Amino acid sequence: MRSLTMRRLLAAGLAVLIGLSARAADDIKLPSDAEAVVVVNIKSLLDSKLVKDYNLVTAAKGLLKTQDAAKVLEALGLDPFTDLDSLVITAQGDPSKGGRVLILANGSFDTKKIAATAEKSADIKVHKVAGTAVYEVPVQGGGVTIYGALSDRQLVFSNDKEFAADCATGKGLGKPGKALKAALDKLSGKETVAITALVTDEMKKALAANEQVAQVAEKLTAVTGGVTVTDGVEMIVRGHTADEKAANTIQFYLVALKLGANALVEKQKGLPPGTKTLVKAIQVGADKSSAWVSLKITPELIKELQKSGDDKDK
Repeated sequence: MRSLTMRRLLAAGLAVLIGLSARAADDIKLPSDAEAVVVVNIKSLLDSKLVKDYNLVTAAKGLLKTQDAAKVLEALGLDPFTDLDSLVITAQGDPSKGGRVLILANGSFDTKKIAATAEKSADIKVHKVAGTAVYEVPVQGGGVTIYGALSDRQLVFSNDKEFAADCATGKGLGKPGKALKAALDKLSGKETVAITALVTDEMKKALAANEQVAQVAEKLTAVTGGVTVTDGVEMIVRGHTADEKAANTIQFYLVALKLGANALVEKQKGLPPGTKTLVKAIQVGADKSSAWVSLKITPELIKELQKSGDDKDK
């Protein structure tokens, strides 16, 4: 019998990705000043063998129904499991200090129906920005407002009204900046979820406050990460550096953290089933310009984790 615990964990992960929501960098139009990008290839995720084998879509739909986002999606007539192909999320600066966040939802949906539904809603205000309709959507909890706009096969959301309008018309999108493009090119383009972030001067200052990483903070240029879902899951996070010495130093710290984690889980009691197995499966490495940490969860490992969960439930 398949472990319900494992299935729930996998379904929760799927629901989170859908609730957020890769293509190669050359195929994506981004704001030129973007400093961080997350790309979720939803179609690839839902078509993966892992998702199908464990019937995770059904479980994820149940979990998503409990989220506030589900009500918005239902009101707009959107089914993220059938209508969305991919999500692109970008950030520039600190949103709490005037920085901009952008979410591009790509897929097949009836934009006219969405616009009509939004205009009828008592909770949504409609603005006109240079002839483009922008929908102001308050977020529960207060203090945050999201602005949405529509374009062909794309829903655009941002914390900046004018920026949302510009991106919906294509004016705010184009080629990424040189530094971000260089970081994006380090990804394979096959990731189900791809994450790229430049290490800005502000971030370097924050890192330098930690004595252990201060010596490599200045050399860190970008962080990339990827999650590839097939019949298993492969995850990797890579810190890119200006030279090999900095990469080796980061690797040293990562190895120390892994050894510490191994020692901790060996002593700790009451951990979730499979925790020790997962920690031991973590790999650390480095090359001339980066250091990385990875985890490969094979189908065999998933079965082992299932068995651990089943044994504990007996």
